[in-house]
Amino acid sequence: MMNRKWQLVIAGCVCLVALLFIVAEVEARRGGGGGGRGGGGRGGGKSFSRSGPASGGSVRSSRAPSGQRGGNRSSLSDNRGGRQDNRTERRGDTQDNRSERRGDMQDNRSDRRDDINDNRKENREDWQDHADDVRDDRRDWYNDRYRYRVGVSVTYATFRSLSCTTTSVNVNGVTYYRCDNDWYSRAYSGGNVTYVVVKAPAGY
Repeated sequence: MMNRKWQLVIAGCVCLVALLFIVAEVEARRGGGGGGRGGGGRGGGKSFSRSGPASGGSVRSSRAPSGQRGGNRSSLSDNRGGRQDNRTERRGDTQDNRSERRGDMQDNRSDRRDDINDNRKENREDWQDHADDVRDDRRDWYNDRYRYRVGVSVTYATFRSLSCTTTSVNVNGVTYYRCDNDWYSRAYSGGNVTYVVVKAPAGY
């Protein structure tokens, strides 16, 4: 009889425990569903999606320094590119200045050569003109000196065309005409006035 009662008690306890377990399981499922929607999945390692640093923007703020580093790197790259451009420009300016100086030096040399050649040419022409003048003067002098010898008669036109300046000199009532070292006296030939080369009068 006692064994029967204890069996009933034990069976009731087992049923009660089973019922409590079922109730607890149901409640757990209900609570688990709500937690899955709100902050659930904590055991799955995904709670940071809403309540973790990502939901508060901490992830973005943690990424900001990397963006700044990227901006700094970009600025450094720009600065390097600017320095390289400046160096390139300076090299280009230096080369241009050198080319201009070389061109100016070559132009100056060419100008000096041209000036020297022009001066030499002018000097040669001047010497040539001078030599021609000397030859002409000598020829005229020889013509005036030796062409008209004593006794030679020249026409009035020829006498007037002599290169020397004639002056009249009266010696003992005779009029002579002096042209440098030559002396002339007036005469007539065929009714025309002529001039005859004579010796210098006494005292001259």
